Amino acid sequence: CENLTNDSCKLNWFIPDDDGGSAVTNYIIEKRETERRGWSPVTYTVTRQNAIVQGLIQGNSYFFRIAAENIIGMGPWVQTAQETMVKEPMSVPERPEDLEVTAVTKQSVSLKWNPPKYDGGADVTMYILEGR
Repeated sequence: CENLTNDSCKLNWFIPDDDGGSAVTNYIIEKRETERRGWSPVTYTVTRQNAIVQGLIQGNSYFFRIAAENIIGMGPWVQTAQETMVKEPMSVPERPEDLEVTAVTKQSVSLKWNPPKYDGGADVTMYILEGR
């Protein structure tokens, strides 16, 4: 599941290898919060191999399962292998704060700064310095 917003995610899946002799007419999707045992239906008809699940709770983790359906009935469930944590999607961080030159020599400049106030939803892993 790809986290889209702070209350939705997008599921993608493949067409079943065996349609049971009749074309797939619908996909049934259910969700389950990781700390619960019961599954809840996602309440719309899906005829493609993707769907956006809305109404999720930010900060909660979910499993999803999907079953293909044809005119004969519903096939077996396929469940996501990992839980999905619903959170604000990641974006680029804001700029670092309080840039300060702390030392200057003929061959180097030492700089100091504070991390950005907003990290884009993930840890800052590196800073890129440019000079001119």
